Amino acid sequence: MIDKLDGRIVQTFIAVWEERSISRAADRLGYVQSTVTFQLKTLEDAFGGKLFERLPRGVEPTAAGIKAAPFFYRFVQLGEVMQEAMFGSGEMDGEVRIRLLESFCVTHIPSFFQQFLLDYPRIKIRMETGFQQDIIDELLRHRLDFGIVPSKPDDERLLYYPLVADELVCAAPRRLAEASHTDYSWLERETVISFGGRCLYHTAAAQALARLGMGPVDQLEFASLEMIKQMVAEGMGVAMLPISAIRDELERGELCALPLDSRYPLQHGLIMHRDRELGGAATRFRDALIGWFGPAEAEADM
Repeated sequence: MIDKLDGRIVQTFIAVWEERSISRAADRLGYVQSTVTFQLKTLEDAFGGKLFERLPRGVEPTAAGIKAAPFFYRFVQLGEVMQEAMFGSGEMDGEVRIRLLESFCVTHIPSFFQQFLLDYPRIKIRMETGFQQDIIDELLRHRLDFGIVPSKPDDERLLYYPLVADELVCAAPRRLAEASHTDYSWLERETVISFGGRCLYHTAAAQALARLGMGPVDQLEFASLEMIKQMVAEGMGVAMLPISAIRDELERGELCALPLDSRYPLQHGLIMHRDRELGGAATRFRDALIGWFGPAEAEADM
């Protein structure tokens, strides 16, 4: 198998994997479609089976393709680290790939990124937003250098660096500011607004309701933190959100935080694959992020 692999073929696999389309992968790579098809066939011959199923509109990875993807991402990433080690100019450059929750990105990251990119203008940050399980899955596939999640994952393959302590609270419109600490009947009339079922905040809201003996209620889903806060402020419902994300709105009196029967602490942290080799840019990013949010001597939770 190794005799049939080269960097171009591996990059082709990754392009098809991410685009889910041979034609879009060809456009991305600057190839004609027949080149992409030939390179995929070379890989499939090496593996002894199909890596993608051709569908009427696009492609989907087979079970073999799903197994192969983490190795191909790691192949490319190790090549980048090797090139930097062998031929680096000494300038701090390169690319860092990170995925994090949109709420953490909006609330905590802008000032850090501004300073980091001033200090290291040649480093490129490739940032995506997602939910905790998405982030974990992509790290385990070696598609990312880092993730930032709101709670420590229970997975020994991941290193975890605590960054910011936080707490989930029930954000509500001002009309509910006087809601009782013991009578939660007001919840029966309120719509729960969230990022959707994949979000940890949504799960916490469901747990809070279940603890109070209440079943499912009406729900609205939005992809944007700002949209959720605006809908709550307009009286459309309540939302479980980190208190750090609504602190300004609380101070301005646009929202209130309602008492619940239990606390929901968060510990946002940086995570990475234990076996991932970091290049200079990723190492500098990790150290700078930990130094920005916590003590410089912070250690990974082993």
